[in-house]
Amino acid sequence: MNNIRRFEILLTLVAAGAGFAAAQGVPLNCEPDLSACYIPKNVLIELPPPLTFIAGDAVVQKGNSTETTAVFRVNNDFSNTARGTGLGVTAFLYSVDGTTRLPDPSTYSLNAQYVTLSATGPTFYTGAPVIFPPIQWQLDLSAAPVSVQYTGAKMAGSYNSVLLSATVTSGGQPVAGGAVYFSLGTQSCNALTDATGKATCSIVLNQHQGHYDVAAAFAGIFGTYAGGSDTRSFVVTGE
Repeated sequence: MNNIRRFEILLTLVAAGAGFAAAQGVPLNCEPDLSACYIPKNVLIELPPPLTFIAGDAVVQKGNSTETTAVFRVNNDFSNTARGTGLGVTAFLYSVDGTTRLPDPSTYSLNAQYVTLSATGPTFYTGAPVIFPPIQWQLDLSAAPVSVQYTGAKMAGSYNSVLLSATVTSGGQPVAGGAVYFSLGTQSCNALTDATGKATCSIVLNQHQGHYDVAAAFAGIFGTYAGGSDTRSFVVTGE
């Protein structure tokens, strides 16, 4: 991944069996010419304008088997055409790892493509953006699931400094060196996890008094750890 440029793309991480959490600004690794992008699992990618992709699914199967191991989906959420196909600006890599459910096969679009899971090394899927040459997505199927626990403040007054923190583990062991992106209302900050799996950063609140969601989103480490997130309630009081 030498000379890979980082692109800021909004990502939303999905909790187990739940809906989408708050959107996080998380960098996605792509080649400088956008010929290849590296897609972590358990993360909804909101493609930045003007990127628009042909909607559809890459259904990943084991070699010599029809067993579905993962689905890389470009959602039909930008413009619709006949028979359920269209254009999308979001994508998500579902994978069977005990934390995320695969979509029901009956929901697959008519232009689904089947990809054979590589015996070793990366698995690729060539997507079809509308305004650029095809992008080869490198699917992160081997990454281990993680647990993210928000451990920071849950109440503070307007214009006060607030310490946000979270711990990331996998199999009960700390995950070091990964980026955690925190959001509270319209504010955000980020930090890397240390040797204990903990990440901390601070913001000065500029939110109005009220109830908000505070989210800690782990971007994953490609090829090693999948993404994950935790969302809690946060109360902003008066000054």
